[in-house]
Amino acid sequence: MPNQTVKVVYQHEHASATEHAESAFWAYANKDMLHKWRDDKTVPLVDVLEYTAFDVYQSDSKGISGVQHVASKAELKIAFGFEDNTQVLQEILGKGKEHAIKLKDKDTKARAGNVSGYHQSSR
Repeated sequence: MPNQTVKVVYQHEHASATEHAESAFWAYANKDMLHKWRDDKTVPLVDVLEYTAFDVYQSDSKGISGVQHVASKAELKIAFGFEDNTQVLQEILGKGKEHAIKLKDKDTKARAGNVSGYHQSSR
């Protein structure tokens, strides 16, 4: 069975009344490696993340629908209190909710930010 990619979505629990209060942040991860990492933090993040660019994604609209883009350092600082992608990814992967996804064209649509390029179901 091939590796399953999951979208790990996290809504920051201390969101203020800013525009980021309803925004979600996410990363794409290998489901099996994510579970291993959650049990053993010595598993390298590069083995967990589906795309090794250490990118954190956000939608151009509130929530997880719409066209995704890589969140800026300023957006991460506002939402998480720090802008280091590794710290943010640890927060997202550790506390985020998994969403199973089926990519129509995993390499092009997901990387291009075409959120409508896959079907998703909450897990």
